[in-house]
Parts: sequence; C-alpha cells; structure tokens
Amino acid sequence: MKQTHILLLAVSLLISTSCEKPNTVPAKFEMRPVLGNSIENDPTLGEIIVDNLDIADARVSLHEKRPCVKIRMTSGGSDKFAKFTELNVGTKIALLLNGEIMSSPLVQEPIYGGRALLTFPEGTTKEQAKKIAKGILLFKKSASKK
Repeated sequence: MKQTHILLLAVSLLISTSCEKPNTVPAKFEMRPVLGNSIENDPTLGEIIVDNLDIADARVSLHEKRPCVKIRMTSGGSDKFAKFTELNVGTKIALLLNGEIMSSPLVQEPIYGGRALLTFPEGTTKEQAKKIAKGILLFKKSASKK
C-alpha cells in the first residue's frame, strides 16, 4: 500500500501588488523541475509537471498560525505528480505563480495523494492568501474555456 504524503511548500513570495487590489486576478500556477543544481540566476526549468488545470481545489487554511493555501489536485494531476516524484527523488521543483518562482522545494521522497500546502512569509494576511487561492482557480476556469 502506498503512503500518502502532503507536500509542504514554503513559499518565499513577496505578495505582489495584485494581491493588494480589491479584485482577484487570475494566477497562473505551475510546478516544473529545476534542471541542474541551481535555482539562482535564471535557472533552467523542465516541462510543466502540474498546472492550474490539474488543480481541483485551492482553499485558505492556517499552518502554524499563519495563512496558507491548501491545494488538492485532480486525479490526473495527482497521478502525474506522484509519477514525477517517484522518478525524481533529489530533484528540486520550482513553483511558479504568474511566471515568478515562488519557491523550489526538494523532492525527498515520492509524494502520493495529490495534496500540497503553500505557505507564505510572515506578515502575509489571510485576505492575501485568499486572493491567491481564488486566483489559481480563476485561471483554471479561464484556461479550460479555451
């Protein structure tokens, strides 16, 4: 029986000004492998592993008393992510929001279950996290209509 793991992603993200505006804007979300050893100075990224279309739900929650976004992947997204992590233990995954790398956690073991937790820097408000979660889902809706 395969174990289910939740990927905890520490997002070292300076919340952009779009999060400060009253309206939520679509947020393009991607996970890509980092090719090579460095995430610094314009890293080379591989093909998309998971994107907005692979996200079934994104909700605000609290982790260690700070706002976070819980992501649940679709069945297909979960399968793609599990397969990638099985074959790529020791590889960093870049998390991108609107083309900007938010963080690059290291795959330490295969990750099953299709769940991820995006955590944010201290000072991030619940309202900002809510706008990011809604933005991820809004982008999915607009992309799936194309």
